[in-house]
Formats: sequence, structure tokens, C-alpha cells
Amino acid sequence: MLTDTQILARREGIGGSDIPVLLGYYASFGKTPFTLWESKMGLSEPQEENENIRRGNEREPVIRLATEVLLGESILEHPATIYHSVPHALCHVDGFIGYAPSGVLEIKRPASYTKLKEAWLVQLQWNMLVADCTWGRIAWEYDAKDGGTVLQISPVIQRDDELCKGLIELTRRFWRCVERKEWDESWNQQS
Repeated sequence: MLTDTQILARREGIGGSDIPVLLGYYASFGKTPFTLWESKMGLSEPQEENENIRRGNEREPVIRLATEVLLGESILEHPATIYHSVPHALCHVDGFIGYAPSGVLEIKRPASYTKLKEAWLVQLQWNMLVADCTWGRIAWEYDAKDGGTVLQISPVIQRDDELCKGLIELTRRFWRCVERKEWDESWNQQS
């Protein structure tokens, strides 16, 4: 769950949840590079908490604890913003798994059954890059048909340094639009 400070920090750079938007994964939900740019510029209101966001925020500590128990490894919650040496790169991780070297935990709470999503994987890659971790996992909980919940945990996912280089270049290009306070129409053809 993001604090008010973390929400304000999101305007300072590109976070993990911004990466799938830049890559076009959430266009069907109305989240595009342009709407992200508007958000970073302060031209749009932050997303209001809807039922999915509320449920995810409520369940995150429970999912983190259940993941810790199932993995048999300590998971450290990390509420602070993490900054990278690339000025616009930041992230908020849902947890760090284990000790030196630790991995990044990304927690998701979709409403219904889903497989591991590519959008989540690119978000995890960004978070691993920014947090300087070489591996991570994704834990996601969804509602079961019987009224309960199901928790799934990905296998260990290694950081893909080539993909991360591409993400840095993509985000540099986007962040130049924010710094110049000018939208680059070429993003419209990309989405």
C-alpha cells in the first residue's frame, strides 16, 4: 500500500507501475503514455481508490505474510521510495525476500483467476533494476470459485539486463517529455 509520501514521490520519476503503461499493456483501461504524462505533469487527478485497489491494499500484508510462510524465507516490508542512479528511475517494492543477496517481491491482487501476466513481469524487472537486485518473485492472490482465495507464487525470476537497458532508454525518452513540459506525438503511434 502506498503512503501519501510515496504517491507524491511518483511525480518525481518513473516507477515500476508506470512501466506497463509505457509499454501499452493497460491501454484498454484508459492508461496510456499520454495519460501517464498528464499525471506526471500534475494535469490530472491521481487515480481514485476503486474496489480493486482497496482490496489489494487491504490484502497486501496478508499476502506478504502468507508468501513468507510458504517460501520459508523472511520478507522485509520496505515502505520508502528507492531511487536509482538514473535520475528519473524510482520504485516502491512490496518486500525484499531473504538476505544478501535479497530478491524483490511484487504483490498483485486481481479479482479473479489469472496466470502470471507479462505486465507484472516488466514491472518486476524495473523494480529489480532500481533496487539493484538480481532476482525476484511475484505473489498474487485471487478469489476462488468456492468463496475462498488462492495464492500463487512465481518461481524465481532473474533480472534481464538487456530488457532493463531498453527500459532505461524508453523511460529517458518519456522523461524528456516531462522535463520539457511538452508531449511528443510519436508516443501516440507507439501505443
